[in-house]
Amino acid sequence: MVERRIEVAGIPTLIVEPDEAFPAPSRMVVWLSHLGGSKEQTVPQLRSLAARGVRAVSFDAPGHGDRAGGGDGRALAEAVLERFRLRMWPILGQTALEALRVIDATTDERITSVGAGGISMGGDIAIALAGIDTRIERVAAVGSTPDWTRPGMTRLDAPGETLEQGTPDSYGRWLRDALDPMIHLDRYRRCVAIRLHGGADDHHVPVANARAFAAALADRAPVEILVHAGLDHFAVCSDDEIVGDCVSFLA
Repeated sequence: MVERRIEVAGIPTLIVEPDEAFPAPSRMVVWLSHLGGSKEQTVPQLRSLAARGVRAVSFDAPGHGDRAGGGDGRALAEAVLERFRLRMWPILGQTALEALRVIDATTDERITSVGAGGISMGGDIAIALAGIDTRIERVAAVGSTPDWTRPGMTRLDAPGETLEQGTPDSYGRWLRDALDPMIHLDRYRRCVAIRLHGGADDHHVPVANARAFAAALADRAPVEILVHAGLDHFAVCSDDEIVGDCVSFLA
């Protein structure tokens, strides 16, 4: 397989192509990382997709990876969670919008199907992206939510303590109003298949959020919720078998 790094309107992007044993790919998948992660951390999933004949793409969200200015991903994640709505909503919204440009730049006339997926924040973005880009036919995510307000969210370092989300600024509020899947359910009443994995003991991204989304779309769109007993947020997001299932679903 061939790995290429390009910039799309200043967005650092990684593409992994199938090797020559496959015909030119007709399917492309965008796979995005967790909060504080990078496109390089998605390489195992990108290679797994390419090994199935899929063009696999990832890019760095604002403030992440090559766009971090030398900053530490863990420190970024901690800072975002301390002022969740002020910091997280712009990252979710801007990354979803940037994905439109990345898809435009990495598709060609041979690509007839596009999927999107990711882990935690990356999955949140993939779900939102499917609401604004009708090219997306499949979504698969782990430890993710369609609800940007994350009802019931607790602290990662203290599962029994509710995380105070704070107040968004006007920019973040606009992005949430424009893109949050839970307030734009009509966008998902089309042919898009969604598979969401969650941990039964994940109180940071409660499965109840995904279930509410699935229930609201039960009469129109296929949203599959798979809940894994005994797994908290870290455990479900780092389970290779669960992540592998998402890759298989998208491929």
